[in-house]
Amino acid sequence: MSASDFPLFSGFAMSKHLVRRLMVLGENRVELLFVELQEERDRCLQALALALAMAVLFLLGGIVFSAAVVLVCWNLGPLIALGILFIFYIAGGILAWWRLSHSLKGWDTLAGTRQQFRKDREQFERFIQ
Repeated sequence: MSASDFPLFSGFAMSKHLVRRLMVLGENRVELLFVELQEERDRCLQALALALAMAVLFLLGGIVFSAAVVLVCWNLGPLIALGILFIFYIAGGILAWWRLSHSLKGWDTLAGTRQQFRKDREQFERFIQ
């Protein structure tokens, strides 16, 4: 007598095989998730470091520019010099806000993991039916 003669044993072996495959599938997906989380962390840290460096350099440049405008325009009047600086800084702030809002639109967090989970769900639903 073989194991196929007993439906209970063949069903048990099949469910054991299914559980093993599901565990391997889950392990692969968790590894993919961790790899993508590490890549996202690295991208965020790099973006933060670049943004900080950019902010410091723009601040220093703004200080030098402000001093130059004040020195050049002081004979015309201090209010004109301050007005020119105000307009320049507001325009720069609006431009920076616009660029930031447009650059964040394309940021897709953990896209590969979500896509793989969708594929897995579709395959599982086909398997169930």
